[in-house]
Amino acid sequence: MVIFIQQITIIILINQQTSQLIIKSSRFRTYYLNKKYKDQMISKEKIKQFNVNIIVYLEQQREAQLTHGVIEICFVLDCTKSMDPHIKNAINCIELSIQQIKEQTQRDCRWAAVAYKDVDYLQATKYQFYPQMDFVSEHEKVMEFIRAQKCSGGADLAEDLQQAFKQAANLCWQNYYRLIMLVTDAPCHGKNYHNNVSDDYPERTIEEELDLLMNQKIFLICIILPPQNKGQVYTENMFKYFRYYYDQKGFRDKITVIDCQNMKLQDLQLTFTQSLKEASLTITNVQVPQTQLKRQGQQIKGEIFGAAEALYKKLPDPTNFDSFNGITVRSCKFTVYRCEFKPTVFQSNAQQIWNIGHTQTDYDTQKQNQWDCIRTETHFAEGQMKKVYLMKKMDRPLEVYVIKSPISGLPYKSLQEACKECRSHLVAKILMKKFKDLSIDQKKEKNIQIEIPPISYSDFLILEEEGKPSFWIAERFFKGEFVKYNNNNGYIRNSIDSFNQFSQAFTAYTYFQSEGTMMICDVQGIGQYFTDPAINTKKGGFDQTDIGEDGIKNYLVNFKGKGVGKEYLKLLGIDFNS
Repeated sequence: MVIFIQQITIIILINQQTSQLIIKSSRFRTYYLNKKYKDQMISKEKIKQFNVNIIVYLEQQREAQLTHGVIEICFVLDCTKSMDPHIKNAINCIELSIQQIKEQTQRDCRWAAVAYKDVDYLQATKYQFYPQMDFVSEHEKVMEFIRAQKCSGGADLAEDLQQAFKQAANLCWQNYYRLIMLVTDAPCHGKNYHNNVSDDYPERTIEEELDLLMNQKIFLICIILPPQNKGQVYTENMFKYFRYYYDQKGFRDKITVIDCQNMKLQDLQLTFTQSLKEASLTITNVQVPQTQLKRQGQQIKGEIFGAAEALYKKLPDPTNFDSFNGITVRSCKFTVYRCEFKPTVFQSNAQQIWNIGHTQTDYDTQKQNQWDCIRTETHFAEGQMKKVYLMKKMDRPLEVYVIKSPISGLPYKSLQEACKECRSHLVAKILMKKFKDLSIDQKKEKNIQIEIPPISYSDFLILEEEGKPSFWIAERFFKGEFVKYNNNNGYIRNSIDSFNQFSQAFTAYTYFQSEGTMMICDVQGIGQYFTDPAINTKKGGFDQTDIGEDGIKNYLVNFKGKGVGKEYLKLLGIDFNS
């Protein structure tokens, strides 16, 4: 049976021995799908829906693994005479680091090395370059290369780090995550980088070479080595300047300096290994739960909390906020609207969600009633993009709401503007309900014992303040611990509880059902009530928290490595290990 789907020829075969359905594409790849699809009488629509999605997933999973599933690590080693004991530590560091990096980041490594000396070496040998080994997956080859280097030479005290950085920058870097570990006990040439040590080339500079590393987004690890025979440390000024220069260029997060000058030589091996592991965690962000923002094409890193998360961290129970010292409240009257997407609008744009919500006709906004309320006069907490105020109804004083405004503190100017700000939440709400309902149905149909958590995204209300064109976004405040299950850059919470497993499966499901065009992330909330999601799209630009394919690929790599939530996907016939 042959079916033509989106210009890809799909050949459906049945393996008589294994009862597995085999899909062969015109790209000559074979995929094995779940046994529930082995029936040759299966409808073309079901085949189309399932097979296109699994092929898209497998292709993009493979691409994500190639670009975001590997960390490239290059050792830039000073191989002049005084460096012999430190070179041995670098060799041991490679072997010790491999397993730790894999366990901590879910990523493999590619290794390279540049073994530099000084200008006199190039002049004597008439070589244009110092010895180097380009990236390989087999760490033994790089260890062998480094082991073969003979530490010798070095006429003046300053060394030719400029040429070493040029060579390192010009290696075959292919992956998203890039590291250089610089191991040297001598400064580079140039009087601006040391305290008048012997230097045959005092007028040289190194800014151009540092720019090469920054432009390639290579993370630089600098280690201040202990002096030999209780002598002087010569690299401190150079590394201090490196940090200053990176800071001036806006790349503060791309360099770290490890001070080991008071450390015993035998302890350095462990420090090398620990530094490499920590740098790998830093660049991959696998242990950083905070949301990442993107502005004007630049990704902004740091602790970025959503407005609701910031409030819960500050005040777990604000029920009696109007009686707190220093809190001023004001009376107000609101007209309340319930905001949802029109079902037909969402269904027709499920794979192009960036088309949704730009006009008021996309929304179903139903006028509910009017509330007499009190709210805080000023914001109580703020996230990166919104400020939050507390509000309660006069006739139900125990019912507290979080009301949100833009970060400016001024309310939204129109109903449409407020509704548009709810897009990510409304998309997540629809898809979470669909995912939960499908899971419940399949649990009953297959008679499988698995807990389906009663998760839902909270209802968003739009409040119009009486007498002025002021609109607020409101949601009910629930008591409890605020839990962040994942973020928009690949962080996945380490927990075996059903809420975490279901949340990770939900994120993967949204990617799968959208045919790889988007992924709901920043899955978080209080108990069963979730809020403030983010959406990464393949094309990017959905909103400020959409960091595009980088966020999607980071999640795919980590999701595959950690294996969380896959039982819930298998329940729906989605096997990402196919």
